Amino acid sequence: MTSKNAFGIIIIGFGVIWLLGSFGVPTPKLGDWLPILFIAAGVWKLLESQFKSITLSIILIGIGIVLGLLRLEIITWEDFWLAVGPIIVILIGINILIGNKYNKGYKEGNTKPKVSKEEEKK
Repeated sequence: MTSKNAFGIIIIGFGVIWLLGSFGVPTPKLGDWLPILFIAAGVWKLLESQFKSITLSIILIGIGIVLGLLRLEIITWEDFWLAVGPIIVILIGINILIGNKYNKGYKEGNTKPKVSKEEEKK
């Protein structure tokens, strides 16, 4: 099953649950399941990429964890917003450090990395 098909099945499932809820059938509240869905999507994306592309996975898992902590009232929205600013600054700093590591060998305006003369001959 491709990820596109799985995503389509998940959307259909949400639609069915929403439709049943509209007719008075007892259904689970989306707020109860939302943290689990974000974490599951992050883990799925991580496994699907075979740990090669982790940025989106980390973001999805992080959102799921935060929503779960808010839902369980372990943290409040006020606590969350107090932490967001410093975390963003820290992430920007990490991105600058890691970005410089991967950008070495590139000249400004040049999209090709520097290649030694021996590698050019091959």
